[in-house]
Amino acid sequence: MPKEKPNEIWYPVIGLLIFGGMYLHNIKYKIITEQDGFTIYSLLKSETILWRDIKSLNYESSYNTHGVELKLIIMYGQPQKSFAVSVKQFKKKPMQQFYEILNEQCENAKKNDHFIKLATGNLNWKEQLKMY
Repeated sequence: MPKEKPNEIWYPVIGLLIFGGMYLHNIKYKIITEQDGFTIYSLLKSETILWRDIKSLNYESSYNTHGVELKLIIMYGQPQKSFAVSVKQFKKKPMQQFYEILNEQCENAKKNDHFIKLATGNLNWKEQLKMY
């Protein structure tokens, strides 16, 4: 029976660790809407945000070394807290439904023009370019 080299044993273990780390990095949170608000589940905790506690909704772009990241920043609570939702382009339909629900349920919250156009489906590509 041939002996394996000691270094070859660690290749699958290192591969699994790298894959696990990338998987956990990509699954940052999960949002579930409910009747009176929505719950954000992250890796270590969960938090419920009520519709009536939301003070402002701001849709904006932020620049990083890899390009542009689109974010929805939700300001809520007393004292005021914030939560930033990264806009995933590959999950457009569920995100659009979430924006529509936010727009309907948070009538008294301050909203910027980009969020209103996004939630109503009126944000065209020319206006999207103006955000950058």
